[in-house]
Amino acid sequence: MTDSMMKEAHDFETFDRNSDFRAMKFISRCMENTRIPFLVATCLGTVAMITTMVMCILHSRALDRRPICMLRSYYHGMLVFPMVWAICCWFALFCPLVAPLSELFMGQSEAYAIYIFLVIMYMLVSIEACKTKLEQSDPGQTSLRSEMENMGQTIMDAVHDYGPQKYFAVPPFGCCFKPCCWEHQITAKQLLWVSRLVKQYVILELFLNTFFMWAGLTFQPERAARIQNVAAYILKISGMMAVYGLFIMYKATHDLLHDWNTTRKFVSVKIVILLSVIQNKLFSWFIHTFRPRENSCLLTPGHPEELERIVVFWTTFASLMETVLLSHLIIRAFPAHEVADFPLKNLDLVELELRQIHERSLPSGLDSESSEDDEESK
Repeated sequence: MTDSMMKEAHDFETFDRNSDFRAMKFISRCMENTRIPFLVATCLGTVAMITTMVMCILHSRALDRRPICMLRSYYHGMLVFPMVWAICCWFALFCPLVAPLSELFMGQSEAYAIYIFLVIMYMLVSIEACKTKLEQSDPGQTSLRSEMENMGQTIMDAVHDYGPQKYFAVPPFGCCFKPCCWEHQITAKQLLWVSRLVKQYVILELFLNTFFMWAGLTFQPERAARIQNVAAYILKISGMMAVYGLFIMYKATHDLLHDWNTTRKFVSVKIVILLSVIQNKLFSWFIHTFRPRENSCLLTPGHPEELERIVVFWTTFASLMETVLLSHLIIRAFPAHEVADFPLKNLDLVELELRQIHERSLPSGLDSESSEDDEESK
């Protein structure tokens, strides 16, 4: 190589600060400097990724042997969560620069799983509500078809059968003002707000994570970091609000859905997400307390004080290992034998009926005013 070519290569590496973390150069540096830790992490990570994929594929094939129905489709959808996490974490081990993109996909798969879980909860409530209504009614007075046509009211009646409860005194927010809550019957409007609390997280996860990547590519690193910190706090609050909505739904339907193991279903969705938050704090504290040696391939050459990449690498490795646990929990919580061709309605239709129930419960004065406004507009 000539002197001019060497100078150009040096200038490029000086300009491109991330050149040491592009896949091929990163792997070669790790094989030279930290061969054993890197090989152990990547080999174990590869085994975990393959195990997760095999478990999910086998469960998917078991679901395919069940009748074709809406419930089977959404049980399939829950498998997207561990598979996306496993693939994204595995790629991030070999190329740290894809970590932001991996976090984007992982966050979106998490939001998708939470939304799918809400849809499944409504489906299971619909099934049990129809069963309860038919059992309580005299033969010949009601039919499954009539209960299906009024699914919103059937769900409300089934939930109200268990009496007034403190629905809002649930984690993560309700525990703070539990003494101020009073027992009441949950309303159609409150059930609609449960859906909105979950849906807002799905929307924000999509747009804010995309904004993360745009800010990182557009702004200077310091400004991009500040913007991303603000957006990250917004996402955390949004995620906690979504979990709060799920807890309210869980509280309202716990007794009704006792035979469907909703506790196991709820834990399977949130346990690994909770672990990922805790382990990030633990790895950060441990690595900053016991600084790695300066020739680690995860350190930026010339900047041994920057330890963020090491934290990300080992947090990613831990998340990859946990996808095996996540797959096992989801497979047990959403087993194939639960799937049958039950009479169900789409969540949007159920929400429409709940909205109609809420409007009918409004004072007559409000209804007359709205009708007068409609006549004037016509």
